[in-house]
Amino acid sequence: METMKMLKSIVCILLSLLFVLAAFTACGKQEDTGSATNGSKEKTAEKDDARTEDPTVHAVDGEDSAETEETPDADAVNSGSIKNGSINWTLYADGTLIFSGTGPLSVPNDILPIINEPAKRLIIRPGITSVENHAFDSFRNLESAVLPKTVTVIGVNAFEFCQKLEQITIPEGVKTIDAGAFYDCESLKRIDLPQSLTVLGDQAFAKCISITQVTIPKNVSSIGSEAFSLCEELQTVAVEEGVTSLGTNMFAECRKLQSVSLPDSLTSIPAHAFYCCSALPGIVLPKQLTSVGDGAFFSCSALSGVQLPDSVTFIGFEAFAWCESLPEITIPDQVTTLKTSAFQYCGNLQKVTLPTGLTDVGTAPFEFCYKLTDIYYKGTETQWNEWIQTVKLGINLSEVTVHFV
Repeated sequence: METMKMLKSIVCILLSLLFVLAAFTACGKQEDTGSATNGSKEKTAEKDDARTEDPTVHAVDGEDSAETEETPDADAVNSGSIKNGSINWTLYADGTLIFSGTGPLSVPNDILPIINEPAKRLIIRPGITSVENHAFDSFRNLESAVLPKTVTVIGVNAFEFCQKLEQITIPEGVKTIDAGAFYDCESLKRIDLPQSLTVLGDQAFAKCISITQVTIPKNVSSIGSEAFSLCEELQTVAVEEGVTSLGTNMFAECRKLQSVSLPDSLTSIPAHAFYCCSALPGIVLPKQLTSVGDGAFFSCSALSGVQLPDSVTFIGFEAFAWCESLPEITIPDQVTTLKTSAFQYCGNLQKVTLPTGLTDVGTAPFEFCYKLTDIYYKGTETQWNEWIQTVKLGINLSEVTVHFV
């Protein structure tokens, strides 16, 4: 009996030991499981850090804006690659379209049906070097675009007819904005041209009817025709010192233009530069100006005062025709050429001062100036009588008093 009791005691002790051992083992497993979870979290955090440090997300050399680094919170709905994989694109559910990679960016026709309609916001990552011709032409719902500092060229018609485009970041580094790059972007309200810019192509911003002001940077050396023509809301223009030429028809039919600042580095006003700028009340011309081109100020009907610098030698065809508010004009002594209809239909012109050196006078430069009453001639009466026989000013001389000064 005692032996049986002893055996039961031993069995109980063994069972207790086994229970304790099992419990200890279970606790050990739970601790191991917790450790693995923490390790997994640490590895996940490391992966997240790695993603944050992805060089395709950060700006090149830390120079680009945070906007070019941004990744939307929305889900990606489509993606692909172009240029043999050198450029990738991703379209997100919120309408953000991102391009990343290296080299020039052109958009092939096969992806246009996928990205054109839904794209509202364009982000181009650092590494892209140019936006090629017609790349985003007629993206009808595009509202904003951000370009990186690695872009140097915006190509021909690159954003033409993007009629909902309101904002565009053109960074330092862009040297060329080519012909029609932003033609008819009618919602674009503001543009800040970079100091790196040297070339502004034909009609680059023509028909951008919402732009109100523009500054032409000092390093621009080539400006095409009609660069800002038909910008209906444009009111203020500043051209920085260093610019030596403007484009023909540059601000033609900017009918609300009221303030223009021109640099002394400018030597000519090209043909039709301010054609039909009917709200322009006055302008200070550069000190070294030598020529005023054909129709340069044609139908600037509010122009009530202009002083031609002494350096001017040439006044072109219809240069100031239909400037109906102009009361008087002095032709500088150095002017030798006064082309046909130069001041035709200046309906309020009353006083004109003429030099003796005019040798090339076109037909009727003062025709239909019905209020012209006084001509001040910088020569003798004899000189006047000889000269007036050789020219046709378009004036009824019997209604004008000639003064010799």
